[in-house]
Amino acid sequence: MRKKIYKVIAIVSITLICNLGFFNVALAEDTVNIKKINQNVCEKTYEYNLNIPEVTGMKNSKFQNSLNKKIKDELEKNKECIISTSIDDFKYANENNYDIKKYKFKSDYNVTSKGNILSLTIKSQEYIGGEYSLETQKTYNIDLKNNRLLELKDVVSDKNIKRIEEEVNKSIQNNSKYYKREVKKNIENETNFYVDESNVYVYFNANEIGPYTIGIPEFKFSF
Repeated sequence: MRKKIYKVIAIVSITLICNLGFFNVALAEDTVNIKKINQNVCEKTYEYNLNIPEVTGMKNSKFQNSLNKKIKDELEKNKECIISTSIDDFKYANENNYDIKKYKFKSDYNVTSKGNILSLTIKSQEYIGGEYSLETQKTYNIDLKNNRLLELKDVVSDKNIKRIEEEVNKSIQNNSKYYKREVKKNIENETNFYVDESNVYVYFNANEIGPYTIGIPEFKFSF
């Protein structure tokens, strides 16, 4: 049963904490495990170190295989882009007599859950020159009971989504030290989020609401 938001606990600079109280899910019957698959290669123009999660133990093997393929294909696509770009850029650099640093791509993941919902968050970091690496994050929120990927609307009521939107934008406006004041986010179903036993976290990737130097801002709402 979804319950109404009843109190804002606190607002801090990077993390927003609100009490929502809307989550009630049954425990999954599946015994699900996450297997780590590592790819580690170091070449002259590039290197990558990928920890790719593979979900095992789901009763619906068709959905499980599709999910694992989706995760792996996306990481592979990003990896191949880094490789291709590095080869082209190093060739151009050699032809024009200047040096560039080796390109790098790495990934890891984190797993959290609440009841039936497993949040598998993929964290990637790529370096293609310059002073900083670019970090990105993507979460696959998995409904273990119904074998599907969840959007924010599936775990948060429309009313609570509006409340989250209000609090996120209030935090952006009140913390111009960290965020771009002109940014106003619409919290939609495609918004990045993950859950743990006590909280739902809404987050934004680098450059979405502030400079990439602040990393990936998160806004935490407690149940």
